[in-house]
This record gives sequence, structure tokens and C-alpha cells, in this order.
Amino acid sequence: MVEPEVDRRLLRELELMGFPINRATRALYSTGSCSLEAALDWVIEHENDSDIDQIPLVPINIKIEDGNQFSLPEEVNLEAKKMWQNTICNAKNFEDPKTSQTEVEKVTTGIREATINDSKNTEDERESILSMIRTKREEEKRIREKQLKDDQVERKTKLGLPNENPKVAQPIVPPKNEKDENAKVKRAFQTLLRIVGNVAKNPNEDKYRRIRLSNHAFQERVGNFKGGIEFLELCGFEKTKEGEELYLLLPRDKVDVQLLNSAGSELLSAMSNPYFGLLSQ
Repeated sequence: MVEPEVDRRLLRELELMGFPINRATRALYSTGSCSLEAALDWVIEHENDSDIDQIPLVPINIKIEDGNQFSLPEEVNLEAKKMWQNTICNAKNFEDPKTSQTEVEKVTTGIREATINDSKNTEDERESILSMIRTKREEEKRIREKQLKDDQVERKTKLGLPNENPKVAQPIVPPKNEKDENAKVKRAFQTLLRIVGNVAKNPNEDKYRRIRLSNHAFQERVGNFKGGIEFLELCGFEKTKEGEELYLLLPRDKVDVQLLNSAGSELLSAMSNPYFGLLSQ
């Protein structure tokens, strides 16, 4: 088993940030050395792992067909032994008998204290970097949530509904000079109520969030009324083109169940109003 090969440049950057080499190597190996950001994300996600500072080992296959081919000539072995003996002798010549045990202990103690201080500083730097990354992630999440909330408030405002306890719904203006306009308006309200109700109850069902504008029944009941399609757009539906067909589509990530329920309540309230027939005049 051997240590895995990782990007040396990224490994150096992680070390400069204060991460232990084992942890940095493990992060780069686990993320395929694709980027520094990916490695940092991995460290944050696995910082509580018990083996995070254990360097990973990967197998290596070495095939040796004939061990004899690696043997050295006797002359080379003798020369190597001679060089080793000379090295030992030279090392002994450099020994300083005047160096006392106390001085050695002082040097050793100083190195140990410096190592401890460096380790503490490195740990502080590493925690600072991780804290900055966490703060950045939380800020991005907060911005996304705020944008979603602002979008919901904007749609409610356009729909004529206050944020709390909505009272007023946008009326649908029916076409003039037609018989039984009151019945047609009521049927339009009922159709809209069924559409928003189906989506609110089944937000994951595509068939309830997708309406073909050329559908004859839809055009007759809702599309021909001024304000009908606009009402659905204020509920989150968007016009989109697929080939030659136009559709009203409510993306799954834009489904606001509270808004749909509020719109449905206003439709029911309007239909139960004793003066409902006046809407057709």
C-alpha cells in the first residue's frame, strides 16, 4: 500500500492554510484533486470523521520477473560499504565535545515550544478559514431564502392579496353581450378553483402544473375571459412554448401552496357572495 498521488500545488495551498498534510491529502484524494474549493467543502463535511487525519493508502502492483537481475556486483557492494564507513568517520569528526547536555536540552526545549506555538497558530488559522467558508454558505442560503420570500410577496401583491389573511381577489371580467354570462363566470371560477386546488394538493404531479393554451375546454371556460390567464400567472404559472404549442407551466420550485390556498379561498368567497351575479355586468 502506498500514499495516493494528489495535486501537489493544491496540497501546498492547503498546508499553507494550516491543514495537516494527512487531512489535506485525504481531502484531495477524495475529491479527485479537482479544485481547492471542493477540497475545503470536503473538509467541512467530514471534519467530525474519526479518520479524517489518517492518510489514505492505495494498493500498488509491482511485478518482478527475475530478482537476480537487480543484484549488484561485489565491487559495487564493497565500494558502498567503504563510503558508508567514511561517512560515519566524518560525522564523528564533527562532534563538538564542548556542547553540554544542558545546551542540548535548551535547544530541544526551544524547538518543542516553537512547534507548540506554531501548531496553535496553525489551528487558529484553519478554524478561521473554515468559519469564513461556513459564513459564506449561510449567507448564500439566506439570500436564496430572501429572494424566494420576496418573489412570493410580489406575486401575492399582484394578485391583490395581503400577506396575512387575504380579503380581496382579482375579479375576472367576462365577455359582454353573451347569454348566461353569470353561469359562465361561475364556471370560470370553478375551473380556476379546480386548477389551483389540484396543484396545491399534488404539487409534484406535472399534469396539474401544465396547461395547453390551445385546449378547447380551457379556452372556453377560462382563456376567453379577460383576467383568467392573468390570474393563473399571478399564482405562479408561466407561459412557455414547446414546439409549436403554447403552455401555462408552474415550475415545481415556484409552487407556493400558501398562495394557492389563499387564491382558492378568495374564489370560494367570491362565488358564495350573494352579489356574485353583478360581476357579469
